[in-house]
Amino acid sequence: GFFSFNPGDGRCDRCAGNGFEKVEMQFLSDLYVTCPDCNGRRYKSSTLDYTLDGKSIADILELTTEEAISFLNGAPTSAGPKQKRLASQSITALQPLIDVGLGYLKLGQPLNTLSGGESQRLKLCQLLTVAGTTSPSPSKGQPVPSKNKLLILDEPTTGLHFSDIERLLTVFRKLVDSGHSLLVIEHNFEVIKSADWILDLGPEAGKHGGQLVAQGPPEQIAKLKTPTAAFLQGALASAGPKPLHKKQRPAPSPLPTSHSALGTEAISLRGARHHNLKNISLDIPRDQFVVISGLSGSGKSTLAFDILFAEGQRRFLDSMSAYARQFAEQLEKPEIDQLQGLPPTVAIEQRVSQGGGKSTVATVTELWNFIRLLYSKLGTLYCPDCQVAVEKQSLAAIENTVRS
Repeated sequence: GFFSFNPGDGRCDRCAGNGFEKVEMQFLSDLYVTCPDCNGRRYKSSTLDYTLDGKSIADILELTTEEAISFLNGAPTSAGPKQKRLASQSITALQPLIDVGLGYLKLGQPLNTLSGGESQRLKLCQLLTVAGTTSPSPSKGQPVPSKNKLLILDEPTTGLHFSDIERLLTVFRKLVDSGHSLLVIEHNFEVIKSADWILDLGPEAGKHGGQLVAQGPPEQIAKLKTPTAAFLQGALASAGPKPLHKKQRPAPSPLPTSHSALGTEAISLRGARHHNLKNISLDIPRDQFVVISGLSGSGKSTLAFDILFAEGQRRFLDSMSAYARQFAEQLEKPEIDQLQGLPPTVAIEQRVSQGGGKSTVATVTELWNFIRLLYSKLGTLYCPDCQVAVEKQSLAAIENTVRS
């Protein structure tokens, strides 16, 4: 706790471990000035006197992930078995960052400096770490915890280079191979063609969407006459990352809307009428990589987040006591007839934050702050009664006006 820059006694007193001081600029964006006491290192000088193989805690936080793994691999020469085991656990926790292409990030890099794509991949790292560990045995009489989860991601390729997308697909396959079910909302055809199963919504957006146009493996979807199929044919024929199937599976037949063709190993949804969905029924294979495609506004986010994720969270809250539920946000019950086979669900949304009722394009782009500043500095104020412009006058000018 002493070396923590959150509540620790070793952190810098002036900046409270932030490494900077915030200077408020009213309508303009706040300025962040490096703390003059710790020079941005977050700790007191006395704290930095403690070193590990010549590196202080601040030096460790300045290391990139790759550098940190190299440092830990050459563990302190004086370390005992317990310390070496701790170094090994640290390497296990850092390795997923390398797997998702974030080896260049510094350990102490603030989260608010990450891009959207980096933030999403960072959230995946914890899941990758858990995937490589075994759950402890439950005590007698306790239910066995479910290791496998349904992971929902909203356009994880946003802002990524093609080489990062290929690496991301490898991470997806690793998650599926570890027993998780992966549900991805995506428009990138390199991802769509690599899926085990596709749910194509449409046919158009808004009130003309909300229907299940097609479902099946990519090769089967490409043979149909849908907007997605027309582009998927070219993606399958073009050179690029090969589909990352764990093994060759027999191509499943098209799923009827009345019953499940996948048995119990599927998430079965019947009668979904939430938002613009038009009473659709579908089955989502478990332990596979599933992509939801379709035009923007066709109902993809409604299906993934407002139904599957919301219902999973609502059922989890229902299992808690009434006392515990009062501290949790009550989620809306989606308009569905039946939902079976839904495992514990984790959602990684594309947007970092959601706007309120007064949010507009101007407020989101922060253009509104500059517009307000322009009005306050350059705008002309008129008297509401006589419509004379209000001007700044010196005392001498006011005296001359009164005298005249």
